[in-house]
Formats: sequence, structure tokens, C-alpha cells
Amino acid sequence: MRKVAASRIRLAVALVAALPVAWFAMAGAVANVTQSGNPAMALRMNDRDPVALAQRGYALLDRRGVARANDADVVDYGKRSLHALALNGPALQLLGTAKAAQGEADAARRLFELSHRMSRRDLGTQLWMIEDAVEREDVAAALVHYDVALRVRRDSSQLLFPVLTAALEDPTLRAPFVPYVDASVPWVGAFFRHAIRATERPDALADIAMRAGGLPDTPEFKQENGLQSELIARMVTLGQYDAARRFYLSIDGADPAIFQSAELNPATTDPRYAPLTWQLTRMDAVQTNAMRSSENGPMTLSSTIASATRGVFARKLLMLPAGRYGFAARQRVANDTSDAELNWTVTCVDNDGQPGASLWSGSTVLAGEPRAIEGRFVVPAGCTRQFLTAGGYGGSGVYGTDVAIDSVALRPIR
Repeated sequence: MRKVAASRIRLAVALVAALPVAWFAMAGAVANVTQSGNPAMALRMNDRDPVALAQRGYALLDRRGVARANDADVVDYGKRSLHALALNGPALQLLGTAKAAQGEADAARRLFELSHRMSRRDLGTQLWMIEDAVEREDVAAALVHYDVALRVRRDSSQLLFPVLTAALEDPTLRAPFVPYVDASVPWVGAFFRHAIRATERPDALADIAMRAGGLPDTPEFKQENGLQSELIARMVTLGQYDAARRFYLSIDGADPAIFQSAELNPATTDPRYAPLTWQLTRMDAVQTNAMRSSENGPMTLSSTIASATRGVFARKLLMLPAGRYGFAARQRVANDTSDAELNWTVTCVDNDGQPGASLWSGSTVLAGEPRAIEGRFVVPAGCTRQFLTAGGYGGSGVYGTDVAIDSVALRPIR
């Protein structure tokens, strides 16, 4: 592994190293309440109590800091604990920490490896071995111990997920992580849920997923509003449009035509890929759904908007090349409300995901017979992504307005 890769993880794992006393406190959790909570009392009752002896050593570390782990009295507590009970994990960790403080990395590693063989459930041991693997620039070994820690101690995710999320922003660190996604290890769903929401680089997670041949094929990832949907939406929100496009096109059954189409069909209305596909508003005041009258019938966007409410019904990201375009949409209402409106807009989208210049807008009153809206607009050079948005006003009637959008079309004008 190249030094730059290990350096990135080392910076992240330094967050773990800032909490060394917590390692030992967790390691001592095997003790009962008296032994771990009041080791001095336990030693008065039995001066050979192995757990209480180790806890006394941890208490000294708590007061003095890990840099003084090789103090004679700390080492003495570790040795006495080990003599009282051969091969007990807390004592091995205490002595291993002392060796590390003395600069004897190999000796420390042997003690922690012995503790690891005794119990894989000890979080302190796993965290030390992560740090040691990073120091040796062995990213694959560090991930092995991440995996063990996250399998046996679910609460370790609060410490390890932020570290791992930050580290995986480095492209050179992603390949060793791919097998864990490919194998769908038990914690991978929880990790992606944390990482998607926490990172400013969701494209890094998409890259890992593509390297793994896709995200795990489970409802947690693949259902509507699953983690795959959340990942796509997060990339679009942060302006990572090209990454979102690449990720979508890597999915089995992806239709590349959706990026230049506003039609209502199964591909463009698949909710799992919104807003690359039509993103439908589902709130208390505005409810929109994609429907079809029969199995092979045409798709319709059906929206209910409350009285005296303005809002967005639906929107879709487009990636139209520069040029002139014609727009046409046909819509109708189920209840006649004289002042209800439907508005269509096309806007450029900035690189940071924010709306840019307006390219065109059109509106119609939602009353009486089905209404059509037509218009023309120009996509200028540099406006490589656009949002097509349908919104409107529910009118002043008591019951609001039910509107059905039967067709939407875009066509280049030569």
C-alpha cells in the first residue's frame, strides 16, 4: 500500500488514538461491578484479584496518560494480574501498552495478538491492532480488525464509522474495502446509512459500489427510498451529477435515455433513481404518484394539492446538450376549481446543486377541459444540467385540486 494511502488512514485513526483510556475501560468490562467500579475495595478483599489489579493499572493511566504506561507501578499491576490469572486479556493489554510506550512495537504486538486470540470481542484489542496495522501501512489488516470490531461490538460503530467514512474519500483506500461490500458483511448497511448522510463525498461511496459490482441486493439497499436511492439523491444534492450518472448507468437495467427525456414511462418514473427519474412530492399538502390505468397503459402523474397551497408536484433532472428545444405537456383536473394553476419551469442547475438561470416557464389555469402547455427554450453552452419542475396552486376551493399530467415531451428543434 502506498505511503499516501496509509497516511490518510493514519490521520483518521488518530481520532481513535485520542481516546486510549476508553480502550482500556472497555477491555476491563469483563469484570463485575465491584472489580471494575472499585478495584481498591476488591483488592482489600483479595489482593490477587486479576481483574481488579488490571483495573488499578488502568486507573493510573487515566490519571497520568498513556505516554506513562511504562511506569513501574503500572507494569507491576499488569504483571501481578497476569500471575494471578495466566492469559487474561486486561493484563495482556496493559502490558502491551507499556511495551508500546517503551517503543517496543514487536513485543507490544505479540501481547495484543495473544489477547486477540483469547477473545475477539475485546474492542480495546481491536482498536490497538487497527492502529498498529496503520502504522505498518497495512490497510487490509486494519480493515480486518475493523470488521471484527464491528461484528462483535455494534456500539463500536459510533467510533469507527466516522473514521472509515473519512478514510474512504482517498481513492487508493477503496479497493481493500470492496470485498466487504461484495460479501455484504452484517454492518455494511449501517455503515452506508451513516456515510451517505455524513460525507461530503458520496461519489466515493458510489465508486466503491461500482467496484463491487453494485450494492448488496437487499431491500435495505434496493427498495424505493432505500440506501441506493439515498446515495443517488445525495450526489445530486451536492452537485455530483456526473458521478450520479455513472453510478446509475452501472446498475442493471439502467436506461441512458432518461437523461434527455421527460416522458412518462416506467424508466423515467422509477422512484428508486429520483431525481434522475421523476421525483414526486409526497407531503401532507401535496401528494403525487405515478399511475397507469392498465398494465400496458400510459403513465400518468396524479397529484393532489391542498386548498390555498403552492408547491412543487414533481421534478426531474435533465442533461440536455446545448441547443433549442420544444416542450409540451397535457394535464387535466378531476374537480373544477376556477383559480387553481399548474406551472412548468426549466432552469439551469449550478455545480453546487443550486438552481441557476431560468430557461423557460409556462402556466395554465386548471379548470374545465384538459389543458396543454407548449413552449420553446434554449439551453446555452455551459448549462449542462437542468431541472424540469411542475408546480402550482391548489386554488381557493375547500377541497383543493386533483390534477393529472397525462403527457410530457421534449424535442430538439433543428
